[in-house]
Amino acid sequence: VVRRDGSECVVGAARPRAPLRQALPAWAYGRGAQFDALDAAGGGRTDGAGAPLLFSRLSRALAGCPEPWAEAARALGAVAGDADASGDWDGDGGAGADVGAMADARASGADAGATAAAAIADPLFLRALAAAAHAQNVADNPYHAQYDWVRMPEGQKIGVPSGVFPDPDRQHLWVLSRCGENHCALHPEVDPILKFDLDGNVVDSFGAGLFSWPHGFFLDHEGFLWVTEGAPVGDERLIEGAKRGLGHQVFKLNQSGEVVMTLGEAGVAGADERHFNGPADVVVAPNGDIWIADGHRGGNNRIVKFAPDGTFLLQIGGGPESRSGDPGRFNDPHGITIDKQGRIIVADRGNNRTQIFNQDGKLLKVWTQLGRPSTVFVDHNDILYAGDGMSDENWNPGWERGIRITPASSGWVTAFIPDREVAVGTGVEFLGVDLEGNIYSGEVGRERLVKYIRVRP
Repeated sequence: VVRRDGSECVVGAARPRAPLRQALPAWAYGRGAQFDALDAAGGGRTDGAGAPLLFSRLSRALAGCPEPWAEAARALGAVAGDADASGDWDGDGGAGADVGAMADARASGADAGATAAAAIADPLFLRALAAAAHAQNVADNPYHAQYDWVRMPEGQKIGVPSGVFPDPDRQHLWVLSRCGENHCALHPEVDPILKFDLDGNVVDSFGAGLFSWPHGFFLDHEGFLWVTEGAPVGDERLIEGAKRGLGHQVFKLNQSGEVVMTLGEAGVAGADERHFNGPADVVVAPNGDIWIADGHRGGNNRIVKFAPDGTFLLQIGGGPESRSGDPGRFNDPHGITIDKQGRIIVADRGNNRTQIFNQDGKLLKVWTQLGRPSTVFVDHNDILYAGDGMSDENWNPGWERGIRITPASSGWVTAFIPDREVAVGTGVEFLGVDLEGNIYSGEVGRERLVKYIRVRP
């Protein structure tokens, strides 16, 4: 499948012998997606003689693309000519086997799209694009990792970083941590809100004793910091905080650490207009409206909108028994952000998808190409970063953990930072991006903050 995106060409792999909707890459059949699907030889031909025409068509589709795809187009054009004459279109010297493979696809009920999928997935295609594919894979991750960026004061650890935001002064970064471990209620003397300079040094901190298990974090357009308490009823991480009357609130603080507003009732869970159940994240729109993902795993499975003064406006989904995979409903809405168009983007983690809403709560899009997202962040260039630290054979089979990057407007994934280390608990669950485009990834299992530096376009 070849998609044109201005001067850029995106090539996606297809699955052989599957219905068309399953055979094509996820982005090829998403709502509103524009793409050119190449069928096998036109007219649904499924014999070996049809394959050269498939490659010929693919060659023409790639011909208008920049290098290295243009080089691949020339190679495929030549291969198509040779294969047409010999009947051996996979280069293994056996035309009969190739015809048989096509016939098997037809016999299994595959349509023309599935036959195309079988041909595109063939080793010939892979060999013809070897150089181009190598270059494309390298370009997929233009970042280098810096694991030692954080320089905590002597004797202190950062613990789990559960939120990162750049200060508009371009000189500092705000980080929400869990007090040196994964639980602030166990260390009420430790400040969870940290201000770093760009060299990774802590220059200010505050918030000791305010939170039990801080989870969501946001820096709004007026410079106020927002923090959510993310432990829902039934979560063991609520126990220690509940003993002190903490939990189930959203805090607004100034940069001196003073609490200027709270939403929710301390230590009291609920699902009405004045209560939460482990609110997972918060984002504030430019007009001051407050959007809250309520709540964390086992929470209310809803998105709630408030006016700047805290007046309840609307909710999407809701109730502890409302976990659902239906469009517009949620299963552990773990992260929330807003793009330049004012659209609300939700990491619907338990459903392995991202959902997008307008300001009235109307569902606009459902994206599955971002894996199992725990966190979503939109930078000042309207680029969306989705962190997936949980995909594995249990949670999301067939997907790889890491950070996927896409224009918020389109959803086309343009870069992917894989988590290459052996899994230690969950990986990235929180992230932020500074004004220079560097990514800061908060990893839960490893309890660290990793800086990813962009080293090429």
